Amino acid sequence: MKENMGIKGCLTLAANLGIALSAFAWPILSWVFMALVMLMWVMPDQRAKEWREKIRIKNRKKSKEKIHKPGLWFLLL
Repeated sequence: MKENMGIKGCLTLAANLGIALSAFAWPILSWVFMALVMLMWVMPDQRAKEWREKIRIKNRKKSKEKIHKPGLWFLLL
């Protein structure tokens, strides 16, 4: 589960469990947990940076594969 969700996902799951358990007994504590989860997700995830880089590399390869042939598209106007 840790590999798929990452550290942030596991911490979010634990914090949401804490929110659910503390909401009835200590509502203020549940608000603190919610604020911590929101702050945690404001920071960029390292995996997202890696995914963006992979997409950039993939798009570069696709753009190199495209060969622009002159066409007669202007006749359609």
